[in-house]
Amino acid sequence: MATRLTRGFSVSPLTARLVVLALRHYANDLAAEIGAHAHPYQVRL
Repeated sequence: MATRLTRGFSVSPLTARLVVLALRHYANDLAAEIGAHAHPYQVRL
């Protein structure tokens, strides 16, 4: 069953789960990248 957001846009639970997993993976990679530098504020995205 799809979750309805706004204006006819809907996301299935599987798609939502995949998006959350992708964002968590990205956040973990970003945290590792920031932690690997002496000056984390200079990391370029």
